[in-house]
Amino acid sequence: MRLSSSKTTRKNPPGCLGIGVCLFSSIFIFIGLWSTFSTVKSLTWKEVPCELESFQISHDLSKDAPFQATAKYHYSWKGKKFTGTSISGNNDEREEDYEDLIELKLKLIERGTCFVDRANPENAILTKNSWRILIGLIFAAMGLLFFVIGLNLFKGRERKEQALSSAGNQSLNLQGGLVGALFFGLFALAGTGILIGLVIPTAKKYLAAKSWIETEATVIWSHVHSQSSDDGTTYRPDIFYRYQFKGQTHRSNNFSLMSISSGGYDSKKQIVDSYPQGHQFSCYVNPKKHWQSVVKRELGWSALFGLFPLPFLAVGYGGLWWLIFRSGKTKSQPNSSQRSYQPSHLSSSSKKKTPTKTSGRWRKFFGHLFFALFWSGITSIFVVIAWKSWSSDNPEWFLTIFIIPFVLIGLGALLSLPYTLLAIFSPRFDYEFGTEEFRPGLATKFSWQQNGGSGQLNSLTITLEGQEEATYKQGTNRSTAKSTFYQKELFQTIRPSEMTANSCDLIFPADALPTFKGKNNRIVWTLHLEGKVSKRPKVKESFPLTLNPLSETDFQ
Repeated sequence: MRLSSSKTTRKNPPGCLGIGVCLFSSIFIFIGLWSTFSTVKSLTWKEVPCELESFQISHDLSKDAPFQATAKYHYSWKGKKFTGTSISGNNDEREEDYEDLIELKLKLIERGTCFVDRANPENAILTKNSWRILIGLIFAAMGLLFFVIGLNLFKGRERKEQALSSAGNQSLNLQGGLVGALFFGLFALAGTGILIGLVIPTAKKYLAAKSWIETEATVIWSHVHSQSSDDGTTYRPDIFYRYQFKGQTHRSNNFSLMSISSGGYDSKKQIVDSYPQGHQFSCYVNPKKHWQSVVKRELGWSALFGLFPLPFLAVGYGGLWWLIFRSGKTKSQPNSSQRSYQPSHLSSSSKKKTPTKTSGRWRKFFGHLFFALFWSGITSIFVVIAWKSWSSDNPEWFLTIFIIPFVLIGLGALLSLPYTLLAIFSPRFDYEFGTEEFRPGLATKFSWQQNGGSGQLNSLTITLEGQEEATYKQGTNRSTAKSTFYQKELFQTIRPSEMTANSCDLIFPADALPTFKGKNNRIVWTLHLEGKVSKRPKVKESFPLTLNPLSETDFQ
């Protein structure tokens, strides 16, 4: 049977959507690169001594970040004196937490320097925000991700024409790998940033706050802080108060260890109403850093936010691991398009020996190890918090009950590590196929011989399987359905003498569908070898086979 290449009257989409996505994503790329370039440029500015004349903090309750800092300082450059007012290059230096600006002020006073633009010494800043490089790169990466997607949409016609060619498949694999790396990389970066920048510092602060000193405080003002977004409006209580510690007056708006906005205005209003202006209450002050304080030391339900980065980390690093594993697996498989479609005569010279590689077993073990350590490391933070709460006779019941299943998953992963490690040293085999090409109805031999490893095989089964895979797209979601249309057991034994070295007939049905790899549909043939080993994981090896269609010479 031959596939005709007749033309159809159906028109391909003009690619306007792809052009629009590319243009829109280019804005993100430009903003990200410009922000990165500007920040990198400021990092080269010269650090010189300066005198901080003033550092004022004002507040505006109508702003999302109510506290604003303004500064004035003097410095000299090549014998000339200058006056600067820029703190970090932003025209609006605002923060939600008063404490952050106090820490910045103390840091500037202690350092006593500023950074001057060599090309234009009238420009100077008090502090460098190197973290903006990361933000800029994230913007650029997001833009690049959507730019590649838009480019693929625009080149949809070429992708269809190349879908069955080797060059087309390689190009699609390369583009798919780039999109996948960007996608999973952003997830991994987001999860890591939340973990390192918020979860771990909050956990450390919670443990330290247990020893902070109770001090009387007075409310300056209080209100319900609201923040609107496309998903709705969220609220949190914002209490600004002052206290005296060792003869000095300090101010703070740190109400709890984690300032998380959520829905439900009434509950936040009740908290604010209980802290009216002039109301006196107790806060807890850090004896080492007197400007740090908190009203509520308990985490409560907000501790659950510590689990928020887990899905990001799992998707990000798990996806990157899958890409690496798939890349190595793809490189190890022969390219069927490079084979000639000449008939096979099953001669001894055409036999192919394929030694088993244990690298796949090592990858699975290290993947298991990474998951176990990563999962247990995250949950251990909350285990310590729960244990501290119980040891201080103030148990966090909700947190303790909630983390039990997470702890059990981590323990299960750790306890199963030795079992997974044993799989690496299970029996290994060398394999031989009677030919490098397979065709419907033509028989060949599949041979194997144990070449190492340890453990006693209890049974060995070899199965030929044919599957049809179809990829569907609904909106932005893609799903792949798999259906097994052929499965036959070629060999099965429980005799030890027949397991270590043997062979079996490998024959495809005469009406078998050849291997096919299209854009949305695939026909896949796989040979599975499975051996049960006493007190160890099963030996499982799979061999993707390329079934070629019959040629004219096969009928002669």
